[in-house]
Amino acid sequence: MLNTRSVKCINPYKGRKETAAFSIDIWRNETLFLEMRNTSKLKEVLKHYHLDLSMKDDETLVLNLFHKETASAMTFEDPSYSKLISKAYSYMNKQLKEAIKKL
Repeated sequence: MLNTRSVKCINPYKGRKETAAFSIDIWRNETLFLEMRNTSKLKEVLKHYHLDLSMKDDETLVLNLFHKETASAMTFEDPSYSKLISKAYSYMNKQLKEAIKKL
């Protein structure tokens, strides 16, 4: 039985901090670390938010997030697509944790 979660960790292969998924095999008592790709992060964000992606004249990407239930909005800007998706994913996780604490 595998149980998958997302965490911030140091990738032992690249030596830098990044978002990764880990799977715990309960029967073998093992933990396997898997790198989480941008498409996986984007898919998770799209479960909770509508997304608007555009570009400014100076080639800075702009990502607008609109929550599907509360209609709250958040904007992120970065020249790198990967960093932009990571920011949106981190923001979503932060909002979900705050919502869980309120319950």
